[in-house]
Amino acid sequence: MQFSVLPWQYDEEVVQLARKFVNIHERMVAPRVLEAIEDAQANGIPLIRPIWWLAPEDEDALQVDSEFMVGDFLLVAPILEDAQRQRSIYLPEGKWRDELRGCELDGKTWLQDYRIELDQVATFVKF
Repeated sequence: MQFSVLPWQYDEEVVQLARKFVNIHERMVAPRVLEAIEDAQANGIPLIRPIWWLAPEDEDALQVDSEFMVGDFLLVAPILEDAQRQRSIYLPEGKWRDELRGCELDGKTWLQDYRIELDQVATFVKF
């Protein structure tokens, strides 16, 4: 994880948000990156993958360009537009655990108008 500008160069709210995201990174992303490194070294597979990597025949997955996978099991759907607090998210086929809502979902489906607060990241774990 890298900061282009140090959080404390802004204000305490930004520092608190940065701390929260560092904790999310340490808990959720870093372990999956370590798993994906082994796969990358053994098979030449990228660490960060488009979602169509899991479903190369899925037309919806082929169209999605605003989500990504960390390894084969962690899907991330970030907010990309300023002041946006909701978005549509596509989950490829499979069973997924919504890490924000704490529920299980069937894949090959769209989540419309999925609400994401400023201090959250929409993440889904395939199981």
